[in-house]
Amino acid sequence: MALDGTSQFLPKFCTFQALLNTFHRHEADIGKALSFSGVCTVGTQLALFPPLQRILGTAKMYKTLMALWPVVFCFLPIMSYLARIDNASGRGNDRVWAVMLVFLLVKSTANMCYVGLCKRSLAKYAQLIRSIIASGL
Repeated sequence: MALDGTSQFLPKFCTFQALLNTFHRHEADIGKALSFSGVCTVGTQLALFPPLQRILGTAKMYKTLMALWPVVFCFLPIMSYLARIDNASGRGNDRVWAVMLVFLLVKSTANMCYVGLCKRSLAKYAQLIRSIIASGL
């Protein structure tokens, strides 16, 4: 999760929206969103990664999942826009949180590209790693 950078970006986004008086959330709410993000990441990697890699192969899966990142970042202005509209009308932020949940699910799916990249890199150096372990270094 630390590879994609959104775990550092999401609290700043929510705080900036609070400065604009559009989407103010307490630290506990932001923590819940980040926790949900972690659960989504683990869940998607366990449920989706093996079949996607088997069907698409590592390289095609990496390219496909990397193509999701522009979609992921398109959710941020949508959340900001909905927050402004809902705040102006006096409604709650339920729509913003619904979009954030979808954002976190899509982000977690796109995040699997890094797992495929790491797995491919480790497979490339498997013999070297085995010889280092065998030599006791």
